[in-house]
Amino acid sequence: MKLLTLFLIFASIALASCSPKAPSFKPDISIEEFDKEINTITGLIKKLLDEKDPEVAHEISLGIESSFAVSCVPVGTECTQFHNIVTAIIQHTNDRKFTVEEKMQIINLNYELENTIKKSRESLVASWKKYN
Repeated sequence: MKLLTLFLIFASIALASCSPKAPSFKPDISIEEFDKEINTITGLIKKLLDEKDPEVAHEISLGIESSFAVSCVPVGTECTQFHNIVTAIIQHTNDRKFTVEEKMQIINLNYELENTIKKSRESLVASWKKYN
């Protein structure tokens, strides 16, 4: 019985040390699709930030949020951050005004989004390299 127990222990150790590396999974989105989505997202945010009329910015933001017009497959938190920016613009322009402080808050959120996008893209590229 002791011999069987010792054999099982050594066999388990041997199997554990020989196990293949964890399988890599295909990423949910290609790098090209990610870049296309990001171009759309950043273009919309730029349009909203450049818009001089708060009422127009409000209406565009409402349209984006209510229609789910923007496709976004998350790699990191970029999709959530994009929707947070759109929601913040809606909230800040409810009174059809857009103060300098409110616009600066959106610019800061956009800056954070840009950093997240860079990290997400690097992660996606690494995932594809690992998968291939």
